[in-house]
Amino acid sequence: MGYDETFRRRPRFKFEAWWTLEESFEEDIRKSWESSTGTISEKLGRLQSCLTSWASLIKCG
Repeated sequence: MGYDETFRRRPRFKFEAWWTLEESFEEDIRKSWESSTGTISEKLGRLQSCLTSWASLIKCG
């Protein structure tokens, strides 16, 4: 599987404005950022995953 195939399979990350209205938003970002190590790029990747999971829980809950 090449790079292009891998990239196409992942949905694009989109920041949602409604997230900022949720009470736990800022705290969850802080926890994710502070618990991550590595380069800025790696930390942003983990934050993206964290936000995506968090948002799906909020929507379903």
